[in-house]
Amino acid sequence: NKKISHNLMHQNYNEINIILINTHTSRSNSYKSGNINNNDIISKKINNVIISKFIDLSDKCGVGYILSNGDVGVHFNDGTKMIRIKCTLNFIYLDNQGKITLINTKKKVDNKDYETKINALLLFNKTFIKNSKYRKSFDVDPKLHKKSIDLYVKKWVKSQFAYFFLLSNEKVQVIFDDKSQVIFDFQSKKTIYINKSKQMTMQNINTTNFGNEEMNKRVKYTKQVLTYMIN
Repeated sequence: NKKISHNLMHQNYNEINIILINTHTSRSNSYKSGNINNNDIISKKINNVIISKFIDLSDKCGVGYILSNGDVGVHFNDGTKMIRIKCTLNFIYLDNQGKITLINTKKKVDNKDYETKINALLLFNKTFIKNSKYRKSFDVDPKLHKKSIDLYVKKWVKSQFAYFFLLSNEKVQVIFDDKSQVIFDFQSKKTIYINKSKQMTMQNINTTNFGNEEMNKRVKYTKQVLTYMIN
């Protein structure tokens, strides 16, 4: 991915703002939005943080997402990442070498790159919390002093039928266009499938026949794309 210049980012903010403001009122070809309504329940069932919603604005700046724990992140086109910790003024920034920087916006942010990306993240944040239970995640709770994150998106890719997210907790979360999902958990060696009706099935990651034709197809497709990406 090409590095984002400050000028380009600033020029795009007005466009981004307009697109995000209209996210809940109209469809636009400028972005792809994924809203997986049941993922907070699924997150509790599997006892892990996963992506709840995402918006693809990679033609402008990157992909924004909100996690099931309420943290909001952006994977920018230049490969850097930023995550806002829920209900705090703390932002975690990861550069391309994996260096982690804690930024507290209660203090003046002198770094122009940080300031630019914080503004972009806050636009995504406002969109995710509109008309949702995440509304309070934008409010700052002075009692909270959390300075670390549970999860972030390390890499992502769009295939013909789905978005593939490589998560920092050794999971791959695949969100299909019809909102069904496949999650590979390489820690617990489990394959998790969530169908269009939000019903969840969990099997061993090495299972090849799940007794469900739809699940078989989705898992097979996911493995094929991942194999192609690795090779």
